Amino acid sequence: MTMEEFDAGKRAKEIGLDPLMEKTFWELLKTLPKRIITVLTKLLSMKGIGFGTATYLLAKGILPAWAWLATTLVLIFGEKALGYLKDLKG
Repeated sequence: MTMEEFDAGKRAKEIGLDPLMEKTFWELLKTLPKRIITVLTKLLSMKGIGFGTATYLLAKGILPAWAWLATTLVLIFGEKALGYLKDLKG
């Protein structure tokens, strides 16, 4: 363990975080409802709606597979994905 890792772990414990995630199963189970709500919120966000729409259009045959892939990559990685797609095309 480097000195930086030790300091980060010490600082995390000072502010009440568990840097190694040494929680019991029951402690993790208590946070499950909060995590489920967070996932549902993210799925209902604009990115989730965009992904769902693109997938629906792909299933109906309206959107080609390459366009679905490009849309998904942009939704996940943002504008950087466009640069990578240009590199792949060239």
